[in-house]
Amino acid sequence: EEADLEGRMARITQMIDALPAKPRAALVLQYRDGLTYEEIPDRLGVTTHAVKKYVMQGLALCRKHLARSEGHAG
Repeated sequence: EEADLEGRMARITQMIDALPAKPRAALVLQYRDGLTYEEIPDRLGVTTHAVKKYVMQGLALCRKHLARSEGHAG
């Protein structure tokens, strides 16, 4: 079980690392660091609207990657 969890975490890290810089930064700041949409713009030097766009873009790319990898696994 622990090895399986470590493998999943490694795949998630690789997936996030492969994202474009701004979506990756927005996702990390929101989900790992727990910052809000109001706090992230100060860190990235963008608007709140842009942060929301980057988060949505990053999540969409992650979903696309997961769908592809699940398709290859099945």
